[in-house]
Amino acid sequence: MLSIEHLSLLVIRVVFGGFMLLSHGLPKLRMLLGGGSPATHLHDADPAFALVLTVASEFLCALFIIAGLFTRWASLPLLVAVVAGVYSSMKSGANQNVELLTLYFGAFTVLLLKGGGRWSLDRYIFRPASKSGRW
Repeated sequence: MLSIEHLSLLVIRVVFGGFMLLSHGLPKLRMLLGGGSPATHLHDADPAFALVLTVASEFLCALFIIAGLFTRWASLPLLVAVVAGVYSSMKSGANQNVELLTLYFGAFTVLLLKGGGRWSLDRYIFRPASKSGRW
């Protein structure tokens, strides 16, 4: 049976996770592998360490979100990264990214609260089979 709620969660996971992965995570992974270091939003933090944390959230957690694996837990680092981006954009006066970051914030908040939905790996890994053997 088709459930609009679960279909909506799948669309949110794939679209927002995919955009986070491709437009934010992948460039930062390339930067990490190439030995670069970005400007950090973390005050007094080692830029290389901040880059590793950023790649872990924007690349790995985005992959988990797309697959629906540990969806709620994977949403938390992404929310922290988005809030840091909003803070940094507003502090520097470059408010052009705030709208996009706010959309990410809304999507990842929904995934934190609702989980990955029926069509996620979370459901198949962590939900025990019923007595009849059906999911």
